[in-house]
Amino acid sequence: MFKNDLIFDLYSYLNIPVIQSPQAQNKPSYPFIGYTMITSNIALSQGNLSDKLVDGTTFEFDIESKLETPVNHTFSFTAYSDTEQEAYLKAKMAVDYFRHIVFDKEYVIVDVTSLSERSMLEVDEYEYRWGFDITVKTKDTVIRKDATIEDYSIKEE
Repeated sequence: MFKNDLIFDLYSYLNIPVIQSPQAQNKPSYPFIGYTMITSNIALSQGNLSDKLVDGTTFEFDIESKLETPVNHTFSFTAYSDTEQEAYLKAKMAVDYFRHIVFDKEYVIVDVTSLSERSMLEVDEYEYRWGFDITVKTKDTVIRKDATIEDYSIKEE
């Protein structure tokens, strides 16, 4: 799935943990990136439907119908650190990655929002956070096979 590729590619570029948030398990050491999928499979059109004959399971041929629909997904990314400068720099590196470096993939980055400050006080310590959102376009494909009727006879009464 494209989401695994997207997260792994970001991890490989930043060389820091990129985790889904929120999670029940303990957070990794600073710095790290947390992400959440905000929306998924927002269809942009009715899609394209195509049919073709394929080798059959019951009869000689089946009809394979394929519906391909462009869809958008929105992710929110937040860089976490114990210093504001490091949180900002890691978030900025992630933004730069999505704006300028990602290409030749099964997905397309169509929007990257501005960085915003998302820090918060956690009990006695301040956790510094900077974040942004991205919109990713992918293709949703649904394939269905239907058996064909190849021989028939009509009985006259």
